[in-house]
Amino acid sequence: VGGSFPIEVRISGSERTEGGYDLDYGIQIARALDGKVDLIHVSAGTQQVEYSCVKMHPGPFEHDMENRNLAAEIRRHVKTPVCSVGAYNFPWQMEDAIASGDADCIAVGRALVADPMLVKKIVEGREAEITPCLRCSDCMSSMIAFRGMRCAVNPIVGRENEFFHPLPVNRRRKVLIAGGGPAGMEAALTAAGKGHTVVLCEERDKLGGALRFADSGAPNKLTMKRYRDSQIRKVLDDPDIEVRLNTRVDADVVREIAPDVLIAAVGGQPVRPPIPGVEGDHVFFGADLTADTPLGQNVVVIGGGMIGCEESVYLNDLGHHVTIVELQDDIAADCLKYPFLWLHHEVGSRNIRVLTRSSCSAIGPDSVTVKHLDSGEVENLPCDSVVLAAGMRSRVSEVEALRPLCPTFYVAGDARQAKNVMMAVRDGYDAAVDLGL
Repeated sequence: VGGSFPIEVRISGSERTEGGYDLDYGIQIARALDGKVDLIHVSAGTQQVEYSCVKMHPGPFEHDMENRNLAAEIRRHVKTPVCSVGAYNFPWQMEDAIASGDADCIAVGRALVADPMLVKKIVEGREAEITPCLRCSDCMSSMIAFRGMRCAVNPIVGRENEFFHPLPVNRRRKVLIAGGGPAGMEAALTAAGKGHTVVLCEERDKLGGALRFADSGAPNKLTMKRYRDSQIRKVLDDPDIEVRLNTRVDADVVREIAPDVLIAAVGGQPVRPPIPGVEGDHVFFGADLTADTPLGQNVVVIGGGMIGCEESVYLNDLGHHVTIVELQDDIAADCLKYPFLWLHHEVGSRNIRVLTRSSCSAIGPDSVTVKHLDSGEVENLPCDSVVLAAGMRSRVSEVEALRPLCPTFYVAGDARQAKNVMMAVRDGYDAAVDLGL
């Protein structure tokens, strides 16, 4: 190809899996390439072992810059420039890796899916406007499941043909948004960005809605906390958005503001299954857990979906003895490929008892009664606390109370259908875009 054509080779500094090669062998590979290529791009993992791919694309359970040490060590043994990749989300992380001599350049993948303007914002000194990646890998998981890319925090990804050339706003409107969660904040930012006047009301004393669970202290919620706090900061800094905290939208509020449009983003609420004893003082919702929740030593988590698994891992790490009770055949059944791999690995690598195809029939003061569906056997599980992770449902009554208050009415996020952050963000964005039609 000639001397002016750059050749870059991507390698795993270590396959980071049992039976795979380690960093010493990665250094040998790099030495063999030294002087023969223009850039040695150091990643990790192998496609031959499913879970090691999580090290290649670090998820929320991994650390920031997870594989930086691999590039740093290889760079000490070669003269060829070395590139580092893996969970670089912020400019200061990239600058530090280069300034310290751990790498000559940084490669960014999923962070550019979350915010395609990341580099432009860095160059223009607008780092605070960057939308941080959750490292949830919905982008890659959705390509496997649906043959198309999506992103939890970028509502345009996968729908570029619909939104790449947005229609102009034909009428400026006053928009009232009920609810300051992920859907409400995305709707507010999008509507204000299109020139509408926005009043965002939140019944609590802080924006964030269901994302308050990011304050639980669980390490894997750090990326979610960063995203939530970034959205809150953007909303509060936008001069076209008036934020009213401790304000529940009702007929009086609508009458005072007199909006042209009302968007109901009032969120959802945890499902309380009809189990005898579920109203006990030692029973808590997983979505409401904080570092101060008074849990006992033995905890039974009812529900083994994503939330139940994440909470179980966190509680086990805090020293609790945890048992998951799940009705379906497997845990994390509501997850796509990569979260499914993460959660199975994290739960399986800890002393967490998992009971699948099991139902909870009663909650007592110091035990939970479980029926194993395959054998019909009934078992009493000793426990001090119970965590409910049986899903969420929409606040239908609140939505319907708001519907007649404004002729132009939208429902967004969990208020429409309780799902996840990605669907909430898309709903909020879609509602705001539709205002211009």
